[in-house]
Amino acid sequence: MSRKLKDCLDFDGLQIAWVGSGGKTTLMFTIARQLLTKCVLTTTTHLAKTEQKLADQVILFEKQKVYDDETLASIIGEGLTLICGGISIENTEKLDPLTEQQLESISNYCRKNGITLMIEADGSRQKPIKAPANHEPAIPIFIDMVCVVIGIKAIGKPATTDNIHRLKIFSEVTGIIENEVITEEHIFKYLTHPLGGLKNILPGTKTILFLNQADTWLWGNTLYHYGKKFKHHFSQTIISYTNSIEQDITILASFTKIGCVILAAGEAKRFGSPKQLAKWNGLTLIEHVIQNARKADLNPLLVVTGAYHNELETILQANKIEFKFNPDWSSGQASSVRVGVQHFSQSTKAIIFLLVDQPQIPKDLIIDLEIEFAKSGERIIAYSFHNQIRHPVLFSSELFEEMSNLVGSSGGRQLFSLYPPRTIELLNPFHAKDIDSEDDLRSFDL
Repeated sequence: MSRKLKDCLDFDGLQIAWVGSGGKTTLMFTIARQLLTKCVLTTTTHLAKTEQKLADQVILFEKQKVYDDETLASIIGEGLTLICGGISIENTEKLDPLTEQQLESISNYCRKNGITLMIEADGSRQKPIKAPANHEPAIPIFIDMVCVVIGIKAIGKPATTDNIHRLKIFSEVTGIIENEVITEEHIFKYLTHPLGGLKNILPGTKTILFLNQADTWLWGNTLYHYGKKFKHHFSQTIISYTNSIEQDITILASFTKIGCVILAAGEAKRFGSPKQLAKWNGLTLIEHVIQNARKADLNPLLVVTGAYHNELETILQANKIEFKFNPDWSSGQASSVRVGVQHFSQSTKAIIFLLVDQPQIPKDLIIDLEIEFAKSGERIIAYSFHNQIRHPVLFSSELFEEMSNLVGSSGGRQLFSLYPPRTIELLNPFHAKDIDSEDDLRSFDL
């Protein structure tokens, strides 16, 4: 299973810096070719002359000469245009970067004309790992996004100069010693360190991490759990590998921002009292569900309240969780779904809905939904037990507009006939249960 590139990335009109190592240049050109009809590529460092073959046309600027918009319009055509500063005097196998003024003029031209600009801001000597020197990476202040690339084929290999460019700096950041085996934790520490993968990236800048060269991973599905670890450090994490000969990219997973809505607005008529506050295993049902969501590292979290808002308010405040009152709770679950969906920003790519009457749902089931979405990008992902759809359920942002218009008692289930869910089989019957009555609650203790 792999993802379509266009479903994971939208680079139209953006100005993007690429840093890191592990196939960065190939990845940059491959994505530009597959995703865009017109793109300008350049560098703030030196680029190997051999990379010219990846572009449709190559333009070498004269030293110190700044080109006006009319000239740029005449030389930048369709496809991939590589613009550099000429052949390096110090190393004739390298192309020089543009001057600051030349780069600024290209940036302004691309911005005015909606042309995507990609800038290689880091050199890596074709090693899977590279640590930046004091002057690196050279990220221009005008960029919209930074793509950070690392070759995870280095995991399991020794920390040597064959695998790491600037081993000394990498060692200072991660604590690894020469010839020690490179582990997932070394890579994680480096990528999330302000002097490592996040160096020179301005706060608030969108970041995409590429765990590249993933076709070499030898440890099965742990790859996806590893990718999920970076969610609080990067805007998006993509697990990928490229075929440099065919100029092709395979995306195995794309981890993005996923929100969580806990539905707790109902009146619980069959239960006979506020079900949300009923005790099981020493905690209220609402506390169990909040705890399970947090163990799964879902963030942001929202509880939608209704019939028992006043009764729940104190306990929700004590748990330091955001909550929102649904004034239309009596009309049915769809109104709470609307409240939940409308709460989240455009950067949220999916929402996982949890029910207050399923306190037994473990974190692993929630995490598996997130991983399945990263791998497939399906509109709806749910669990199945005896051919019946069960919670928790994930809805992609593609459906948020439709979900904002739902009415009635059945909530998001109304969309199942239009968008048949991708399902994961529940293996434990206990996880398929819910609590509708006090008898149900007592059976949970059996």
